[in-house]
Amino acid sequence: MRTERTWTPEETAWLVQIGHRLPLEDICEALGRSEESVKCKAKRMRLYGRNVGPLRKTGTIACICKSCGRSRYRFSRNGICSICNEHAKIQRCEARMSDALRDLPQSLRSVYMETEAKRESKAPTMPNRQDRRAMEEWELVCLRRQYNAAKKRLQRMREHAGTNPILKQFRKNEYSVNPKEN
Repeated sequence: MRTERTWTPEETAWLVQIGHRLPLEDICEALGRSEESVKCKAKRMRLYGRNVGPLRKTGTIACICKSCGRSRYRFSRNGICSICNEHAKIQRCEARMSDALRDLPQSLRSVYMETEAKRESKAPTMPNRQDRRAMEEWELVCLRRQYNAAKKRLQRMREHAGTNPILKQFRKNEYSVNPKEN
């Protein structure tokens, strides 16, 4: 038996305001819904007089991000572009890293500061600057690499300090299992 998730007022408002500017695939990804669900909702809204633009399979119209004010192609449900969302994730991770750095002993902290700054990997090649959509995708890939690197640094710091919450949870579960007695 299929269960339907009801549409929230925010989702329907987003579909009216931004939905006609994005391809159907991006709408489904942003809302976390199937293509059939989005098409059916748009059709029902049109029947009741709501102005929902045509849903397109491909092609995207650039919109202005609420946060940075730039013309972007990829947006999350809150109307903020993917680039701004990645910047926010990096800032949150760096704040956690500064807390973890304080927990490290002084000897490990100095070693960490010397070695971690030298770690690098090869960045992806930059596309033609005239292709704005490709430039946005490239910037997003670079930011995701930066975020993943920050997460890894945070993990290493927490492991050295012995405060890694993931390992604590794993060890807690590992030792809390009681074998069945015969």
